[in-house]
Order: sequence, then structure tokens, then C-alpha cells
Amino acid sequence: MAQFTPTNSAATVYAPTSGGNPRGANMGAAQTLTDEMEKELQRLSGAVINAITFTLNAFTIPDAYKPWSVFDVSTLAADSTITLPAAANNIGNVLVLKRTVASGTYKATVLCAGSDTIDGWATGFPLLAQGDMVALFPKSGQWNAIAVRLAPYIEVVSATVSARTLFLGTTAIDFEVVGAGGQGGGIDGSGTASTSGAGGGGGSGAESRGRLDTRSLAAIGLVVGAAASGGSLAAAGNNNGTDGGDSEITWSSGANKVTSGGGKGGKGGAAATTATINLGGNGGTAATTGSTALVSGLVQRNGEQGGPGIMPGVAAQTVTGKGGSTSVGAGAPSTSTTGAGAAAQGYGGGGEGAKAGTASATDYQGGPGMSGCIRLIHHFLR
Repeated sequence: MAQFTPTNSAATVYAPTSGGNPRGANMGAAQTLTDEMEKELQRLSGAVINAITFTLNAFTIPDAYKPWSVFDVSTLAADSTITLPAAANNIGNVLVLKRTVASGTYKATVLCAGSDTIDGWATGFPLLAQGDMVALFPKSGQWNAIAVRLAPYIEVVSATVSARTLFLGTTAIDFEVVGAGGQGGGIDGSGTASTSGAGGGGGSGAESRGRLDTRSLAAIGLVVGAAASGGSLAAAGNNNGTDGGDSEITWSSGANKVTSGGGKGGKGGAAATTATINLGGNGGTAATTGSTALVSGLVQRNGEQGGPGIMPGVAAQTVTGKGGSTSVGAGAPSTSTTGAGAAAQGYGGGGEGAKAGTASATDYQGGPGMSGCIRLIHHFLR
């Protein structure tokens, strides 16, 4: 709290006589002291709610605001900025910023002035959700967050972003990285009576979860594995399914990364009269590259292997290989239905193997796996 320093000292207001004896108060000096004390009491008890009015989508909080004043973001017509005053000019005067306008398309970003920081590192923070609130206490050259209620920002990323700029004030990101699922194996039809066959299911993508400390980072890279890592699915017929692509979260210009590998394609085959098994593709492999010093709580698991396509020697009993599943997406189930394999049902799941019809010369394609995904939870200031 800023110190109250009156213009006149007590010695001036109650100056003694020349002989050192006390005398009545100097009325002029006493009146000045009274006026100043009244103003100080008004300042200390006069916090107000200020509805922010943006000009060209920007607003600057003035110096000498009243302590504990609330600056309210009650309307937003576009992404907007709020610039704090210099901390050194307002030492001890707490201010509060709150968003009361509904969450929506537009965000408000609070910025520090000059070289000021918040808690010694952050240069700002976002107000993204209705009810977001931060109370700040200024010291020389620095603001200190003494109360923070900022809702985490949650998103699912389904497309690669080579350099994702982070929100100001992002302290950490909880990540969940899922590799893509593999394609099921295809099958050749023979056209011969009593023949059949089925492809193996595609393996599921690997999974990685952890928390990345982002206080020293401005951006991260996000790679989302495609359902067909080579760009296209394997054709119908005796072809192994295409592998799923790897998903990754990277930082420090890609030097450090957490990888969830894509699932492998299921084995293709040809219809036959004898028992045959076409194995499912292996699950993707989880890995790390470079330093993981900024990561805590890292948990990784390899993907689930796809099921085998089985022709047990009796064409009517042939079953396809199921696709492997992840914790966030199911692979395609095993069936006894003739035709192309079914697609995976959720992120990172593997596709179903194809099945040849009895006495049919038609070739069938393995079902496609599902692309990977990355789920992020952004945390701010705390």
C-alpha cells in the first residue's frame, strides 16, 4: 500500500512557542492536514468498478487508479488488449481485472507495460472465459498475482501446426498425443468354390500423456498423424494395409519431442481353400527425442495390435481382423461380412481387414485407420 505522507508534519501543525511551551494548532496547517487525510481515506476506501471501453480494440489502465478498483471486461466486439500501467508508478495499489462478458469468439489479452512482468516472467495473460479474474499487486518493475481464477483452455487439435504460438502467461500445457491407426489388410478373391480369406486388422496408434512447463517457451510444434502415412491407402487385393502416421508435440525448434507412433497396417492375403491366418498390424511405438526436462508426469504406451484375419478351413467361418483401439477411439470390429474392411471408429483406431467372398474373384480393400489427435489443456499464471 502506498505510504501516506502529509504536506505538513505534526511539528508544523502544533508548533511550540518560542519558549518551548505548547500552543494551539496552526489553523492553516491543520486544515491542510485535515483535507489531505480526508482525500487519503477516500482513496483507501474508494475502490470502484470500471467498465472498460475499448478504443480501436485497446484500453490502457491509467496511473493513480483507486486501490482495489475492478476493471470489468463487459463487452467485446473483437480481440482486444488491456495494457497495465507501470508497476513502479502504482506501488502497493492492488487492481482487479475480470471478464463478465460471455465466453465466445473474442478474447481479451492483458499486457504489461515496458519491461514490467507478472511474477517475474509473464508479460501478459488472456481473459478467455466468462468469470476469469486476476488480482495484481504492483511492486517496482513487477506485478504479483495474488489471486488467480483463469479457466483452463481445452482444445483438440486434428491438423498439424508447425509453430503454435502460446497464449501469454501460459505456465503449463497438459497434453495427450495419439498416433494414427493402421489400415486393415486387403484380400484377393480367387473365383474358386469353397475359397475365402480375410485380412488382418490395422494396429492402433501409441499414446503419450504428460505436462509441459511452458514458462520459457513462446511456441510449440504439433504434428498430427494421418490415417495413411504415405498419403494414400493400399489398393484392393493382396496388399498389406498402409501404416498410420506418427503424432508429436515438439518444442525448442523441434529439438525435443514426445512421439506417439502410428499403428502398422494389417497383413493382406489371398482367398484359399485351406486354413490361413493373416496377422494384424502391430500397435504404434511411443518414444521421446532430446531433453524431456520440461515434462513431468509422462506416461506412454504402445498401441494395440490389430486382430488376425482367420480362414479356419471352412469358408463360411472366415472372420476378419479387428482394428486395434486407443483409449480415445475404437478400432473397427471383426465381422464375417464379405467385402471391404470397415473404417476405424475413433481417433487412432485401426481399420478392419477385408474378406473375400466364396467363389468370388472380387478383390477387396482393407478398411482405413483413423487419424491421430492431440488434446491440449492450457493453464495460465498458476
